[in-house]
Amino acid sequence: MPACQSATVGQAVSADNKHVQALDPESLVGEWDGKMTGTDNPAAFTHFSLTIRRVRGNEVFGVMETQSLRSGLESRRFRGVLSGNVLTIGRIRFTINGGRMTGRVSEGSHGGWNFDLMKR
Repeated sequence: MPACQSATVGQAVSADNKHVQALDPESLVGEWDGKMTGTDNPAAFTHFSLTIRRVRGNEVFGVMETQSLRSGLESRRFRGVLSGNVLTIGRIRFTINGGRMTGRVSEGSHGGWNFDLMKR
């Protein structure tokens, strides 16, 4: 593959500066469903979903939901930023690979959360 000079929205670049995977930003639109699991305690998990409503340039808009026995259903709107195959929503960095999205957020000394979502 030829070397890339720079990455554009929807285009991932590897450490050796070669094209890895082209991501059609519109392919993100829809429902992504899975769970978030505690990094320090994998038995601690909650249902997690993203509904991506639209993509405009490198901005991604939608709704994020969590549902647990303790907190019930919590929902909030988000605006994320897409760079290559990485979607950043607040402190969460998701890596998109086809119909799967994985991510992680650190909570400092309290561990953090791993995310594993599949597109519906």
